[in-house]
Amino acid sequence: FTPTQTIEWSGYRWTSRPNARAQHDLLRPFLPQVPSQVMGGLLDLAIHWLSPGRIGATLVVPVSHGDSGLDLDQAVATPDLSVTVRHHYPALLAALMQTDLATVVDAAGRPDRIGVGLRWSPEAERAVEITGGMRHRSAARYTYDHEDAVAVVVSEDGPVTVFARGKPLSQCAASLALTAAAEAS
Repeated sequence: FTPTQTIEWSGYRWTSRPNARAQHDLLRPFLPQVPSQVMGGLLDLAIHWLSPGRIGATLVVPVSHGDSGLDLDQAVATPDLSVTVRHHYPALLAALMQTDLATVVDAAGRPDRIGVGLRWSPEAERAVEITGGMRHRSAARYTYDHEDAVAVVVSEDGPVTVFARGKPLSQCAASLALTAAAEAS
C-alpha cells in the first residue's frame, strides 16, 4: 500500500490501482447524501476484498426512496452486519459471492437484503446508454430513476465503478505497473 495506491502481484505481473481512501477522497464532494463512513466502508469492501477475489457484486444505497425500484421477490435478509466494521467483511464476502443480484445497504451501512433485483423506468432505459455488463446497466438505470441513490459495482474481472444519477462517477481499475518479463530484462 502507498498513500494513494495498492500494488499487487498476480504471479506473473505487477499492477497498481487507486486504493479505497484515494477513491473516497475523490468521490466525497459528489456524494454528500451518503454518510462518509458508509461510503468509505463500501469502497474498502469493494476495492480491497471483492475486486481482488474476482467477486462480482452490486451494492446499492437507496438513501431516501425506500423500496421503490427494488424487486424483493428473491431477497434474503442478512444478519446484523455492517460495511463500516472491517471484521464483518469475511461474512459479507461469503454472502455476496453467492448471488448475482444487488445488495441493499442502508444509510447506517447495514446490508439489510441480498439478492435484490433492480428495476428502472422505460425513460431510464432510453436515456442511459452504458457499456459493460448487466450489473453496470442495472446500476446506471436504477440510479438514473432514483437521483439520491448510489451504486457500487464490482466486476468479476476486477474494476470497481461507482454510479450516481445514471452515470459512472469513477472507475477504480488495475493498471499494468510492470510485468515479470519486463522486470527480468
